Amino acid sequence: MPAGRNGLIEISVSLVTIKTMPWLIGGILCVVVGCMAPPIKSERLLTERWQAYQRAADPVAKAQLKAELETLVDKYLFHAPRGYLGVVVHRVNVMGTGRLVIRDRTMPAGSVWVARVVAATPAQRAGVQADDFIVTVDGQRWASGPDGFIEYVQAKHPGEKLKLTVLRGAATNDVAAVLGELPASEQARVDTEERRRAFFERWLREHGERN
Repeated sequence: MPAGRNGLIEISVSLVTIKTMPWLIGGILCVVVGCMAPPIKSERLLTERWQAYQRAADPVAKAQLKAELETLVDKYLFHAPRGYLGVVVHRVNVMGTGRLVIRDRTMPAGSVWVARVVAATPAQRAGVQADDFIVTVDGQRWASGPDGFIEYVQAKHPGEKLKLTVLRGAATNDVAAVLGELPASEQARVDTEERRRAFFERWLREHGERN
């Protein structure tokens, strides 16, 4: 990992400077993923079931329709192929006026710090390298750092193009990356029961707001 003087990374937060050993900065996040939108036929089926769920007055019928909706969302949205960028990022974040200095480079607020780029992936083909800072994706930054970055990519699907603004040294460049498909072994690790339930509840809230 990159280090400053005496093997330390220098972190400046407001007017306070903290020095800590590199491994105390926090671990590494796994390869970034994203969700795939449903085919038109599946989207129509979801819409029909949702409308029936909204109209249902009988509690038993409404519960049955909700269970059907959950099955459809699981099949066509949650378990659909996910996008794959191919970067591993450090779990470190700079918020507001905080400062993180790495090898005399200041990490931009709301950016993510690339730990590793997986070979033969969209990120590598786009020219992203280890130790790059991804400053924005499609012009957006994230107050929550790596978590916001991952959430943004999770709204995308394989084949979709992302515009990355990358800081390397003192130079900033815009590059395009076309998402691939997340390997099955990674998708199985991501698709936990807890995430499945949270995904469905979020879908209900967001769909209700649109209607």
